[in-house]
Amino acid sequence: MRNGMRPTVTKDELVVISPSKPIENEPLQRHLLRGRVETVDGEGLRLRPFAADIETFQDYDSFVPWSMVGLMTVITEQQVPRMRGMLNDMIRRDLRDAEAFAAARG
Repeated sequence: MRNGMRPTVTKDELVVISPSKPIENEPLQRHLLRGRVETVDGEGLRLRPFAADIETFQDYDSFVPWSMVGLMTVITEQQVPRMRGMLNDMIRRDLRDAEAFAAARG
């Protein structure tokens, strides 16, 4: 982590991460930066991406190093009712874009 900062995100919180540096504009990569935190340590976090909505998750997780995290929005359990619609729209849009991107690439 930069500047000795400690993570304040904890296991099972929902997060939306914006990368610190532009990544390839592939929809699947954006999708992999949104989900439920599995573990957090000094190197980064393991994130289980959403599957179809905020209630379902992929059967794999991805590692996100702290150096890649520019902005992280943390959605607490209390905020889920307010954020549900926005998050579900974001998840569905990402999945639609990833499917279209994959189809275009063949």
